[in-house]
Amino acid sequence: MEYTHLGANQRFVVTNLVRHPRFVYDDLYVLRGDVENRIKELKLELKADRLSCHRFLANQFRLLLHTAAYCLFWVLRRNLQGAELATAQVNTLRLQLLKIGAGLRETSRRIWVHLASGYPYRHLLAGLLQNLRASPA
Repeated sequence: MEYTHLGANQRFVVTNLVRHPRFVYDDLYVLRGDVENRIKELKLELKADRLSCHRFLANQFRLLLHTAAYCLFWVLRRNLQGAELATAQVNTLRLQLLKIGAGLRETSRRIWVHLASGYPYRHLLAGLLQNLRASPA
């Protein structure tokens, strides 16, 4: 039973699982909402539902690229544990953490990336890069 500010809100779930009802509701049924949110992120924010090619293999490859992008965002989220954007959605991570104004300078040996000095999440990006560098491959 779920309790809100209005009082008890009784829920019913029909299932063939032979488990305690509280376990079925709290540990199985409620958690499906998070999975549905992840699918919604993949479809809406990473545009994985845009499979408009005429050939099956081209659409399959596009979906593979979208899924790989989602996996990269999952790794970013995992390495942001404890930070303010650790539970952020994909679009928020993309807009606030990854979309940074930068200048490039190329020498014969290196490519220098100069990030904007007014970037508000500089400390968060530095911590993320440190975590990614320290994590095993």
